[in-house]
Amino acid sequence: DSGVDAHGSAVLLNAVANPEFSLTLIERLHQAGAPLDARPGPRRDVSDPFGGVVLQALRAQRSDVAIWLLDHGAPVNVAGDDGLTELIVIAQREVIDENELVPLAKRLLAAGADSAQRDSKQKSAADYAAERGYGKLVQLLDPTSTNRDSRELKRLGQDHALATALRLHASSRIRWSEPPPNQPSSQLAVIERLLRDGANPNAQVKSWVNTRS
Repeated sequence: DSGVDAHGSAVLLNAVANPEFSLTLIERLHQAGAPLDARPGPRRDVSDPFGGVVLQALRAQRSDVAIWLLDHGAPVNVAGDDGLTELIVIAQREVIDENELVPLAKRLLAAGADSAQRDSKQKSAADYAAERGYGKLVQLLDPTSTNRDSRELKRLGQDHALATALRLHASSRIRWSEPPPNQPSSQLAVIERLLRDGANPNAQVKSWVNTRS
């Protein structure tokens, strides 16, 4: 069929964003005719702006699904109503080590993702990466930029990594959430290393929601 359900929402868009739908099931949906370039119809009951299937998978932090979609020709640069793009969502991720983001960003760029696109706040993916001190990601997304201080990026990166490690450790201790796959529940060793390397425990750290201390 058209790959659209009774509510006007593309079936595949729902599946890629829902961890209860395995990659195998997503493959079967596509084989049954669910299009990779499907767009949802208007839905007044949904507050989160939709984008394309790759964007939805990345919003749900399902990188394996996003890579499968890219390998099968899913389009990129399909922003949501808030202007968020696939690369912006990657740059907004809160991680301790930015190296886990770089391969996925490279894969998106190879698929044609436009790093110059800006969201409704007029920020690019490189802008968000710079706020978090992701120096390697900034260089990848904006290689011609000369107005970013590498020392400042390193400082921001250390402070952001410490804030992220503290958040992950606290969440795992009180069981607000389980740690991500392959992520140890205790971050004490990482926290100790970051403090030794000069991360500031009193820093004000920007997140995509607000500023945290």
